[in-house]
Amino acid sequence: MIPDVQTTILMIFLVYVVLHGAIWFALANRDSFQVKLWCASGMLSGLAVVFFANIYGFPLWVSYYLAQMMMLLGNLGRLYALRMYLPGDHRIANTWSSAFVIVYMAIFTYFDAVLGKGENFLLKYYFSMWVLGVLDYIVIGQQLNRRYRILGARLVLVAGLVFTITLAIRALGFTMGWGAQTVYEPKIDQVFLILGQIVAITLSNIGFLQIYLHIEEQKKIEMQTELIHAEARTKSLQEYGERLQELLNEREEMLRHLAQSNKSAGMGALAGIFAHELNQPLAAIQLNAQLMQKKMAQGEIAVTQANEIIADLIKDNRRAAEIIRKIRVIFEQPSDAFAPVDLTNLVRDTTSLVELRAKTLGVKLELQLAPATIEEGDATQLQQVVLNLLNNALDAHQHHPKNREESPFVQVQLLNQAQQICLQVIDNGPGISEEFQKSLFQLYKTSKVGGMGIGLWLSKTIIENHRGHIEFESRPGFGTRFTVDLPKFKQS
Repeated sequence: MIPDVQTTILMIFLVYVVLHGAIWFALANRDSFQVKLWCASGMLSGLAVVFFANIYGFPLWVSYYLAQMMMLLGNLGRLYALRMYLPGDHRIANTWSSAFVIVYMAIFTYFDAVLGKGENFLLKYYFSMWVLGVLDYIVIGQQLNRRYRILGARLVLVAGLVFTITLAIRALGFTMGWGAQTVYEPKIDQVFLILGQIVAITLSNIGFLQIYLHIEEQKKIEMQTELIHAEARTKSLQEYGERLQELLNEREEMLRHLAQSNKSAGMGALAGIFAHELNQPLAAIQLNAQLMQKKMAQGEIAVTQANEIIADLIKDNRRAAEIIRKIRVIFEQPSDAFAPVDLTNLVRDTTSLVELRAKTLGVKLELQLAPATIEEGDATQLQQVVLNLLNNALDAHQHHPKNREESPFVQVQLLNQAQQICLQVIDNGPGISEEFQKSLFQLYKTSKVGGMGIGLWLSKTIIENHRGHIEFESRPGFGTRFTVDLPKFKQS
């Protein structure tokens, strides 16, 4: 039996204030909204308990209405704080919890002010409705446990069960008549209620504190992981900076070769065109690198944004490298380094490089190769020509599919004639429009999306450096034939 119910109820007030105040004080430097909301709500509920402990010492609007509103709002704030540790949108759940407060007070006011129900009835209503009000602790505890699998979540769940069971026993005691029928009557259900409240408040506070500390530790780990990733991105950025410098050096060296070369007319203008072509990806690399450096220094870059910038760096890097590679083909070896070249094997090996692409596009590759060798040539440069012609033929099928019954094909013929070797690359694609036929071999001219306008100009330059000739025939809607003639014998 409880000799002084008022005193024991005040113990609940002390538990509320001491535990919530201790957490607030201990975590005051963490600047956590959830902690402040939890502690403030708990102390608000504790203050409400003071009014309940002196229910007959205050006006009815204080002990009945103000006290209950404070208790309801305190409970609501604690539920809000717990839900903040769950992922997702909780507006619906919070709305239901808020609606419970409004509905509860509306019904209580109706019973008291309109119907004039007495204290006994109102207390039955109070304890019965509060059984529903604390069920959310069980639900949230389960959700937190599924999310984090930690002791704190299970303590919140247990606290919800204790709240619910003790309030249900008190409500049942009122309803069945074996329990306390007034606020201060010392009966067994009152004992369960007071002890249960103390236990539940204690467990919920310990649970909340453990959840908070666990999540903060997780945040630290994530920050450390992000720091490691940032360091890795910084290293990648440094590597790209080094690569950028290499590309700049290669560009200067290439332009020097171009300026000194007498291989064809207009090399001064050609150098300017290549400089312009290279400056685009190199400038993009430099800009992205500077942007990433700035954002990393300011701590304003996310993982996804950093990955996007790095992807752009890689793309521009590859573009610049491809331009340099294509230009280098012309100048790597002088003509006096030419040697005999087995064109049959060269064409067969080069064709094998595009077999997979042709298969993917559904294009049949046909080879008609006669034994053919030239006495002087550069195998690397000639392979570049064959590869350019093959890729152009496949591009025609890829970008301009035909709607006719004839299956797409690319045919490669190698003819051994008396004084020269004739290479033909034939496709039944859509052909070349008359607009582009006029400037097909000009530098920086292309009909392909994303093309650089170098391939055919480069092929023509290489063939002319081999004292050969390249030409084409094309009928829009029917296909294209490229013909390359190379001298078989060394010319004195």
